[in-house]
Amino acid sequence: MYDIAGIPELPLDYRAAFVSLLKSTLDKAGYNDFLGGVDHIPFCFAVRFDKKPDIQNNRMIIGNNIKLFVSSPSLILGTAIYNGLLSIKEFPIYYTRIANPIASYIKEHKIRHNTAVFATLSPIVIRHYQNRERYVLPNEEGFEQSLNTALCEQWALYNDDDLNSHGGARIDLLKFKKVVMTHYGGLVLGFTGVLRLNAASSVLKFFYQAGIGYRRSNGFGFVEVDNEQ
Repeated sequence: MYDIAGIPELPLDYRAAFVSLLKSTLDKAGYNDFLGGVDHIPFCFAVRFDKKPDIQNNRMIIGNNIKLFVSSPSLILGTAIYNGLLSIKEFPIYYTRIANPIASYIKEHKIRHNTAVFATLSPIVIRHYQNRERYVLPNEEGFEQSLNTALCEQWALYNDDDLNSHGGARIDLLKFKKVVMTHYGGLVLGFTGVLRLNAASSVLKFFYQAGIGYRRSNGFGFVEVDNEQ
């Protein structure tokens, strides 16, 4: 958690500043030369505010605190980010600054079965499997194939085998909401909601830790176990 040490305002395109913060921690940990850059480092993050932002003139009026959630399937990487964030006592975030980091480890849920229900903490972004420049949403043509392609590509990026060798994975959306966002000056379409993921427990654990979908290291795809479902 961080205190807001300045004007409590952020642009709608606020995630890029937190990408810069996390890049700074990765530089400290020696991950700056990682093959493929930050987009290929296995972590995801989500930013949450202590009150619902008030949108005025393309800016968000926020509260006094910000929570930054970070998750990774790599214990070494997760520890490096944790220590790096604590070492940065103050950081500029557009019109304001965040300061006085307080970090805590959130105990993971043990996934022992082949089904888990997740709730999104940041929107999931899926690219169309036939047109990578286009984002696809639930109930749109090609979504299921695109989602399956995203899961398979993500697994292959960080593992030495194929997702299908573990029996694949299937996602059932229990509820969702379309979200339109700005990121690095462009529009990004995604969705939030609750989803059921059916797969081997080791596969479930991976997506729980790494996030789901594309642009995870840019603040998308963070999920948490939903105990209410």
